[in-house]
Parts: sequence; structure tokens; C-alpha cells
Amino acid sequence: MGGKTYSRRLTDIGLESLELRRLQQDLVLTYKILFSKYIVNYENMFNVWLHSRTRGHDWKLMTSHSHIDIRKHFYCVRVVAPWNSLRASCTNQF
Repeated sequence: MGGKTYSRRLTDIGLESLELRRLQQDLVLTYKILFSKYIVNYENMFNVWLHSRTRGHDWKLMTSHSHIDIRKHFYCVRVVAPWNSLRASCTNQF
């Protein structure tokens, strides 16, 4: 395995990339927080727009504006775009 690339080694052992695994876990955690699978008040973490008339599901998240660039890497901010791009059927499959 020493001479193979990172992506080839992952394919050989049947794993996804770290970025994809992190994204999957972020989306699962977001679902559990929003739908009260964890005892956490989601209003402290996310701005939810429940009256969405756009494509996808009804639980669209909004980002809050920040003057600090480092905030864009926080969980509550980095999960907004992938969460909002999910189809309605995906939120029922977690």
C-alpha cells in the first residue's frame, strides 16, 4: 500500500474520504439536533426558516452574519449550505 495514492488506498479498503465522512456526520448531527433526537435547543445554534417556498425540504437554515472570518469554519456555519441543498426525501431517510 505504500506506493498507492491516498484515494486509491481508501478505495482498496472500502472507505470514503475524510471530508465525505465528516460531511455525513455533520448532516446526521444536524438532523438529530433539529428533530429533537438530542436534548439541545436548536435555536441557540441555527436560524431556521420554516416557511421556505423553494425547492427541497421545509427546514432551511440561514447563516448569521459575522465580522470574524474564523466563524465560517464553525459547525453551525459550515453545515448550512450542504443541509439546504438536501432533497426533501433525504431528510426523512436519516
